[in-house]
Amino acid sequence: MKVLVTGGAGFIGSHLCDRLLELGHSVLCVDNLSTGKKSNLDKAFSYGRLMEFKEVDVNCFESLEDIFGSYSPEVIYHYAAVVGVKRTIERSFAVLEDIEGIKNILNLSLKYKVKKVIYSSSSEVYGEALDIPTHEESNVNPGLTYAAVKLIGERYCRSYFDSHNLDVCCLRLFNVYGPRQDSSEYGFVVAIMIKRALENQDIIIYGDGSQTRDFTYISDVVNSSIKVLNKKDTRGELINIGTAEKTSIQSLAQLVTSITKSNSKIKYLPERTNDILNRCAKIDKLQSILGYRPKYGLKEGLEEILRAKS
Repeated sequence: MKVLVTGGAGFIGSHLCDRLLELGHSVLCVDNLSTGKKSNLDKAFSYGRLMEFKEVDVNCFESLEDIFGSYSPEVIYHYAAVVGVKRTIERSFAVLEDIEGIKNILNLSLKYKVKKVIYSSSSEVYGEALDIPTHEESNVNPGLTYAAVKLIGERYCRSYFDSHNLDVCCLRLFNVYGPRQDSSEYGFVVAIMIKRALENQDIIIYGDGSQTRDFTYISDVVNSSIKVLNKKDTRGELINIGTAEKTSIQSLAQLVTSITKSNSKIKYLPERTNDILNRCAKIDKLQSILGYRPKYGLKEGLEEILRAKS
């Protein structure tokens, strides 16, 4: 198939491009490179003419329509977004602009008769979930602008499915981690902890570390995303992508220092405002609709990251 991946130079998007190319699809990656890196696509570029890259902001309708008109994609993976808690708080208006990109993707997919749109949402839409593990019909309570925009995207997708019969599927991703993830101050907890552990710096925990997360390795996210392509039962669906395993931030820090054989000390700082206490996915739909069960536990995933660094 001819596949368009938005945000394809980012952490998740670049791994998705790699896997699509491995399976023989042709891929056009678009990214405005605000947080993505072309170096993330080194492996993808090794596939030659199957892989194309365009520096395009999906929030600009005219630029995106040029892509649709020239490439004629059959499938869209819309994974472009402003990401990272610190960045999304500092740039809340930029986050809101991502709504335009969602609308552009859906409108152009209708116009150019795209066969399927897969939208990357987030477990952030649940906020402080009432149900642990959290199922797709649980109450949503987005506390941050990023989460609100992801939820708006889901609602748009559902509307286009109901009103226009556009084949869409929304995936709520839970705490994805893996190689290529941002480890800067604007990055994500697993990548930051590994970087600090390898440098024998203090590992920072905000609060007492009892907060729990459902850490999902990138390969499981990509494999789940690929499964959506050939499953008719995914039309109009909303599916959690997680592991159904809770890990405390304290346990994560201890595991990182153990695996890296680091001399880092764990340092506790005051808890942050709006920090979610517990998060864990119920994955019945992942298993029943996509026929997929996550293959990586946290220890195995962390070991894969270290192998990629060696």
